[in-house]
Amino acid sequence: HFNHLDGWTWAVLADTIQDWLVNNLSLTHSDAWCLWGCEFFWMAFITAFPGFPHQQWPLWDPKIGMEGKFIMYWMSDFGSSGERSPKDVWNGVWRKFHDLATILYPLPLFEEY
Repeated sequence: HFNHLDGWTWAVLADTIQDWLVNNLSLTHSDAWCLWGCEFFWMAFITAFPGFPHQQWPLWDPKIGMEGKFIMYWMSDFGSSGERSPKDVWNGVWRKFHDLATILYPLPLFEEY
């Protein structure tokens, strides 16, 4: 059972997605699954480390660029809205993550939030 209110769970997910991406990224980043994978990676990474980029976080593989709607929004918004509580980040990103996963994979993956 995935606990979206646990930063460690998100860190494990981010690491798993990172491993998949690094092993499947094409040099041109043209593969749609890799683009979606980057979006999911950044959602999981930010949720695991909600203080990013102001606080400590582990380095991610540089093959994964800071590309995608989610990370671009996070980086453009982080300075204007101040500190967010981890619980607010977990709940907010969980909704986005759930909705995106549901679009890409229409069979039930998650319990409703």
